[in-house]
Amino acid sequence: PLGRLGASVLGIDPVEDSIRIAQLHSSHDPDLRDRVSYRACTLEELSGEGEAEQEEQTETQFDAIVASEVVEHLADLETFAISCSHVLKVHLLSSTSVCLFHFP
Repeated sequence: PLGRLGASVLGIDPVEDSIRIAQLHSSHDPDLRDRVSYRACTLEELSGEGEAEQEEQTETQFDAIVASEVVEHLADLETFAISCSHVLKVHLLSSTSVCLFHFP
């Protein structure tokens, strides 16, 4: 839904098969093809990339994070929250797969 509203969306999941399935689904939708991308990684890995390049605006800076069906499965909620703060332009978190997006 966020991609259809004009956001550039990055979906992440540590399981590569989940990413392949998501890519397959979005490839059939011309409205999403250019707006939604996927990566097999964790938020902590993505957060580390942002820290390494913190002096410049990078693709690892997002307007919002949607963590749907994620938080209840985490062993370390504090690390997850810290990782969120590293990739957010403004520190705001709404918890409900993790979906990251940029507004144009």
